[in-house]
Amino acid sequence: MQFRPRLIISIIIIVLVSWADIDYVSDPAKHLFSLPGRQAAHVVALTITLITGYYNWNKEKGKWLASLWLICYGITFLLLLSTAVIYLLHADARQYVAFVLKLRNTFTGPLPFLVFYILSQASNMMKAKQDH
Repeated sequence: MQFRPRLIISIIIIVLVSWADIDYVSDPAKHLFSLPGRQAAHVVALTITLITGYYNWNKEKGKWLASLWLICYGITFLLLLSTAVIYLLHADARQYVAFVLKLRNTFTGPLPFLVFYILSQASNMMKAKQDH
């Protein structure tokens, strides 16, 4: 395995954004932002994670990782948008909202990026076996 600065920088950015989102935005004890401000900050954190991951995976040889990354985050954004619509309609869907909030926390964190890294390594190993 070779050292890839782009990968390390991407992981550092995602971890820092995730940490800031959880520690400064989501922590109810700090109340640094109003509800609309927190929601906007969550969207910004998710967007930064999306852009960072896309930049990293788009530079790989196979562009399928970047496409899959965009699809996964596109679905996440649609689910977040549906949560906003549910709030606007004042529907009582607490379980759905809790699920989407956990999903947002998961996709803001480094776990999806690390899963994609494992996928890229598995893909590279399979390509190497086919070449021999």
